This record gives sequence, structure tokens and C-alpha cells, in this order.
Amino acid sequence: MDLALGLGADGFSMGVLSRAVQLATKMSYGAATIVFKSFCGWSPSHKTIEEATLGLGSYAAQWGRAAAGNDYSNPISRVEGKAVHLGDGLFGLPKCPFARSIANCKQLRGNLPESYAKVTEDYNKPHWVTKELHVGQGAGVSPFCAIHQPLRSALAKRIKIGDTQLSVYQLGCKSGGGKKALAKTIIEKSAFNEEIVAKVLDEHMCCYAVIAA
Repeated sequence: MDLALGLGADGFSMGVLSRAVQLATKMSYGAATIVFKSFCGWSPSHKTIEEATLGLGSYAAQWGRAAAGNDYSNPISRVEGKAVHLGDGLFGLPKCPFARSIANCKQLRGNLPESYAKVTEDYNKPHWVTKELHVGQGAGVSPFCAIHQPLRSALAKRIKIGDTQLSVYQLGCKSGGGKKALAKTIIEKSAFNEEIVAKVLDEHMCCYAVIAA
């Protein structure tokens, strides 16, 4: 499409570069060039992919400072509290913003309603909404995740670093009891793996990645 529209006349569109960068997060720049070309018949050069990857990756630090900043300038931080930037666009949230609500519910009822388990099960099933927002799909541990995770991803769509639109990919979550839930299909689309996400959840309640849309 970009070739047909002549968008490559003086470079490549952001859509093309974003896909190339996604490949480069999983393999070498040279291999990314080969894989891209095998599907499209053409590809940005090795150097172009490298420069785009380093350029887009540099925005992660800015997001990290905003997400972890004491001034809560990031809309997401204002809703859920400060996240910890662990490097390369990977974040851990130390505290669940719904922890108090869950604790109060348990105190009043003695336990969470049995129906909550069914809601969580349904939230983790594949659905076009959760796929579009990169949430759920195994990352839910309670119905509150069905509120928190989509809210964070929706807020991320309103944030730009420079001219670059960023997206949040929910990689995993941990219950108050310590049970870890991983979104395997979403993790596969990121630059991380299940082992890394599980390790982040050792010290955090939520794990997500910030990726160029």
C-alpha cells in the first residue's frame, strides 16, 4: 500500500517502520530486513531499520520518567499510581489500584462472590476488544482487571511522545494471593518472554510493555 501510494519516495511511512521495528525487537536488524522482504517483496535497509528502532526505543525512557515521576504528569500514573520502568519499555506496577476495594469487599462478605471467577474466565477468553486493546487473553486474575487493564490501554491511546503514538501491551498480572497470570499471546508480540514477565511479577502486581503503535 505504501509503495502504491508513493509514500516511499522520500522514505518510509510510520506504519512500515513500526512493523520493521517490531521485527527488529525479536531478531537482528539484518534478519529483520530479510523477513520483511520475504513477506512484502521489498524492505527498508538494514541501516534504516536500525535507526528507526533506536529512535523509537529512545521514547521509552521519556515515558518511564512520566510514568514514574512524582508529579504524576502521565494520565496513567494519575489513575493507577507510579509504575517502575525496568528498561526497554517494560514496566512493573508495585500496587494494584483496586487492592483496597478488593480488601473491603472481602471484609464485608468474607470472600469474593463466586460469580467473579466466571467474569474473570470470560475476560481471559479471546475477544476482538481485548485483542484491540492488548489486554486480557490470560492476564486477568479478577473482574477488577477487566476494568483496570482496558482503562490503562485506552488512556495510552491519548498519549504521544513527540509525534509517536504509543500502545500498552498487558503482559501479566498477579493476584493478592500471589497467583500469576500471563497473557502468552500478547507476550509473543512483545520483545519479552514468559520468564521475564514472571520475574517482574515476583516484585510487582502488574507487568506491561510500552510499544510504538
